[in-house]
Amino acid sequence: MKNSIKLNLPAWVIVAAVILAALIGWSLMSTSSMSYSSKGQMAPRTKAQMQAMNTTLDKALGQMDVALQHAGLAGKAKDLAGLQTHAHQALNVMEGQGGPDYDASAGNPGDGHGVQVYLQDMMKACTRMGSGSMAMGMTAGPMMKMRAQMVQTLQSTQQAGQKAVKYLNEALKAKMLDAAQGSLKEAMKELQAMKGMPGSMSPKTGGLTLARMMTTRMVKRNSPAQK
Repeated sequence: MKNSIKLNLPAWVIVAAVILAALIGWSLMSTSSMSYSSKGQMAPRTKAQMQAMNTTLDKALGQMDVALQHAGLAGKAKDLAGLQTHAHQALNVMEGQGGPDYDASAGNPGDGHGVQVYLQDMMKACTRMGSGSMAMGMTAGPMMKMRAQMVQTLQSTQQAGQKAVKYLNEALKAKMLDAAQGSLKEAMKELQAMKGMPGSMSPKTGGLTLARMMTTRMVKRNSPAQK
């Protein structure tokens, strides 16, 4: 006959072990439900975050068009005062109401949030994508590569934005029309770089247009195929 081993454990130990196992199982199920759907697709919460990023990018692109419009009007101005009025309006759109160079008296044709602030919001969202359940909800290889490209694109766009603000400020400080026009011309180049070169797939030249295209691809890549 085989010897059998019996463990005489206190009842409280057995109860504690059962509760601990239940808690671990619940935790694993909760994490899975936050990140994955039943077929490995992006979970609803993660997809909602991606769609929110799309909305932010749409707002940024809309404000980018407003900034370009007023920079263009500044370029058509016949005198220094007219140029600087529109240049400051473009600057207000770029920085938003909390910006260091914001001046309400110059007029603000934008939404008050600021293109640069929208970019900061996007960078924070990308950081969340790279950690925790947000990253788990993405297809590991291709999606994280796309996230890295998104970060590079936003960083390049932010750098162009910083240069645009610098040149706009130079135009505002200029004492002569030709000097202001020279600074404005450089600002226009950077503003256009922020919006992005049409059709570009490079993080250095794609700008907000490329970023918007990438977020759309992220959502589609992790969405169930339509039957």
